[in-house]
Amino acid sequence: MPDPFRLNVADCVRRAGIRRDVCIVAPMPELRSATASVDGDVTVVGHVDGILEGVVATVEVSGRYTAECSRCLSEVAHDFSFPVREFFEVRPIEGETYPLQSDEIDLTPIVRDTVLPELPVVPLCRLECLGLCATCGVDRNETSCECRPDEPDPRWAALGSLTFTDT
Repeated sequence: MPDPFRLNVADCVRRAGIRRDVCIVAPMPELRSATASVDGDVTVVGHVDGILEGVVATVEVSGRYTAECSRCLSEVAHDFSFPVREFFEVRPIEGETYPLQSDEIDLTPIVRDTVLPELPVVPLCRLECLGLCATCGVDRNETSCECRPDEPDPRWAALGSLTFTDT
């Protein structure tokens, strides 16, 4: 099965000034971090422009990621959309441009390089999430519990007697 994110851009490479519209909707199952994953299809919409040195892809990458709230363990799902403008050339500069090989460009690396850093490291269902009770495990967003807060570690008790004064 051909890779939907790999595009033949021979017409753009051979004639500077040629523009081709791009609309790709396909799954990218490998698009995941340690805490979140992109589920369903990734959409790449925009255009590719031929220039003298290669091609420029100007696209919008969008989709939906899911994760587990790091406080209450409920499912978190959010849509994302990021603008991308990248240059493809025959002799790419590592970390700056992408390879143009055999009149083809692969949009997979630009999708990955754009989306992965934006996935949450500590996903939250909402900023004010109260999380789970450490003692009884009840979801404190839904119910309150009668558990007492954890007693402080007695090894830190000596620090409680410290006082600070402004000078």
